[in-house]
Amino acid sequence: MALATVLLFACNMQKPVVEYEGVYSEYALFVDSLFGIVNGERQLIPMEEGTCMQLDSVMDFNGDGISDVLVTHVQACGGNAIGNAFFFVTYSRDGHFVRTNTFGTSVFDDPVVQPWEGMPSVLITNESFDADSEEVEETVERYVLVDTFALRAVSATEIEPLASVIEEAEGDYCSWYCGGEVKEITASSSPKDGEADNAHDFDYTTLWMPAGNGIGESLVYKFSGSCPRITTVKVLNGDVQSEDLWMQSARVRLMRMYVNDQPYALLAFEDSPTLQCFDIGVVGFHDPNAPDWTLTFEVLEVYPGTRGGLAIAELTFDGIDVH
Repeated sequence: MALATVLLFACNMQKPVVEYEGVYSEYALFVDSLFGIVNGERQLIPMEEGTCMQLDSVMDFNGDGISDVLVTHVQACGGNAIGNAFFFVTYSRDGHFVRTNTFGTSVFDDPVVQPWEGMPSVLITNESFDADSEEVEETVERYVLVDTFALRAVSATEIEPLASVIEEAEGDYCSWYCGGEVKEITASSSPKDGEADNAHDFDYTTLWMPAGNGIGESLVYKFSGSCPRITTVKVLNGDVQSEDLWMQSARVRLMRMYVNDQPYALLAFEDSPTLQCFDIGVVGFHDPNAPDWTLTFEVLEVYPGTRGGLAIAELTFDGIDVH
């Protein structure tokens, strides 16, 4: 028998009107049953048995006009051995509620909801133990709800002028590419055969230029399972050969990144003819027994050029497991 009920309500001008209700079972410290209410009709949202929850913010996180809810998964169910994780629950118009993938592995502070690129985002501080230094490391991460996936939201953390990029490329130093290798690059479309490789030839004068304005087009990079892991995506956005050419070409504004065809991150670009670096966490295996895997980069929005379609001069990587 339920002893208490937590009700979070969000009224939406569009139909359907969606509410979320968290229910405590007897003697429970945290919500362990979650219901969605659609136009007054109550539905149980399936959860794993024993899941301890707190209902946080209710709002339209994914911009579809229907309320979603941010849920804290209290992994220790009241203990302090491990921090919290999070997920969204969203309503799909086919009449079902969807629980997204979980994000955050050990978070002790409350999540912060704030705008990012015109959409609500959730900012968390994730803690992990570094066995080498024997210290706890804190990582600030941001997530957004896109369709039915919680995606890591990444802005450029470092922006390098083109001149320094050229100087670095001509220097004698070791990078991720001392051990890392891309097996194959393909594109959803290219006007010329093999032009997908232009995005990864370390030559900023050659370009990947997909069909049309580029929206919906994608690049796919294939790696071996033994390849060193990747932590950074580096992009020269647009035709950077001259200011006039850069203004003429369209440039990426938002790009969705997939790991093995699963949505993983949303990359937001400055409109700048520079090298933009995105910290994406750690992806890959670095395991000789692991299978091949892929990273896909899908163009969602562009900065329009004065004429001509989208251009990407370079999309390369940095990472770990090399030194």
